[in-house]
Amino acid sequence: MTTRLHQVLTFVAVPAGGQATLAHSINVNGLPTVPDLLFPDNTNFSFVAGDAFTITVENTDTVPQTLNLWLFLLYSPERAFGNVQTTFLTPNPFWVAEGGSGGGGSGHTQTFRYTVTGLEPDLANLVIPVSPAQPDGNYQVVSGQGARTFFYGMAIDSQTGASFVLALSAAASAGDVFEFILARN
Repeated sequence: MTTRLHQVLTFVAVPAGGQATLAHSINVNGLPTVPDLLFPDNTNFSFVAGDAFTITVENTDTVPQTLNLWLFLLYSPERAFGNVQTTFLTPNPFWVAEGGSGGGGSGHTQTFRYTVTGLEPDLANLVIPVSPAQPDGNYQVVSGQGARTFFYGMAIDSQTGASFVLALSAAASAGDVFEFILARN
């Protein structure tokens, strides 16, 4: 089985107050692995349980709802948790939800993917548009690699409300896919 670091599970028409469980295929070299981060696109759901094989969610609304849930496994440099004995963070997986954050502010996350066309002016420094645009460049970016020619070293460079620069260790190829999570407090 090929390593899989990202997956979107779709829980369709989960009944009001009901729970649903789906199998996932997050793995490293064929070894089933618990995803590190879960990003729901519907705030009417809560996390119930998750392991290296399945994810269970609950519809907290009074009508049936559908949920797209992005599963994300941190890999290589993103997985540097400190001590050699530390192989995962607690809680695991971590459910990233829209809503309040410490200090009384309101948090916001935005997820999207960018596919390289090959027509970008600088394939080693991709200008990634942010849509909808943020009010300013005061946000954090978590990046991941979907379909790609090979694994790139990546860094986020200058950012504005409308875009940020993804600096790569080598020129990207047409068809390479990068996945992003923008978070602001």
